[in-house]
Amino acid sequence: MSILDRIFTAAGYLAAIFLAMIAVVILAQIGGRLAGYSVPDGDDLAGWCMAASSFLALAATLRRGEHIRVSLLTDRMRPARRRLFEIWAHLVGGAIGVYFAVHSVLFVLESYEFGDRSMGVLAVPLWIPQSGMAVGVVLIAVALLDELIRLLRGGDLRQSVEAARTE
Repeated sequence: MSILDRIFTAAGYLAAIFLAMIAVVILAQIGGRLAGYSVPDGDDLAGWCMAASSFLALAATLRRGEHIRVSLLTDRMRPARRRLFEIWAHLVGGAIGVYFAVHSVLFVLESYEFGDRSMGVLAVPLWIPQSGMAVGVVLIAVALLDELIRLLRGGDLRQSVEAARTE
């Protein structure tokens, strides 16, 4: 397993932790209502955990070939044409990913520099929940570019997906 695969897998586990934290917050809200207590900013916390979970899981999901793909066309293509299509798709996806990654990181830095805080009772510095998005987008951009390089070197994505699933 490469260092990138380990990083993507770690981000996937972190995404699972954030997903579990959503359940904890919701259960605390339910229990709090039954006990006559309100969990401050529970909705905000659950939303931030959901965003972090979604973005952090992107690279691991891509690497394992578990993103929703429209293979109706690619399955019918000859191998050479499929390869060109995959290169084109990863080039465009990588470019969009890099653009989104740069601007996500700049957004987090701007929130940090201005000291932006949430409007709720907890007044959480916004760069903290925004960081999950930025890290996730950087990782998906790296994953797309890594797969693009693999394709350009003559590799096959189907084999790399099968290898990732067995590890």
